[in-house]
Amino acid sequence: MIVVRVELWPGGDPAKSKQIGLMVASNDCTGGKEHGNYNVFLFKPHTKEPRPEAVEASGRVEGHKRSLSVYHLVLRGLRACGVTFLKKVQDDDEVFK
Repeated sequence: MIVVRVELWPGGDPAKSKQIGLMVASNDCTGGKEHGNYNVFLFKPHTKEPRPEAVEASGRVEGHKRSLSVYHLVLRGLRACGVTFLKKVQDDDEVFK
């Protein structure tokens, strides 16, 4: 199982961290040595531990190449749960300055 926690660090202080997001990708053991299949769950904001009643969205990733970075699985998991990006980020966008 892969657990992704998103934290907010007010003023950059980890002692004041607050968890604001949680994603779980659970390998269902139907894949093989080179590919994995995952059930993915996104939980309501501020959910500390995965609980069925806190699931906000769910999806499935099939055929994930294990040789790829875990971030590929995270991205595919977000997409499988219906998270889409309305705008493609460009190198000259403000986020990169």
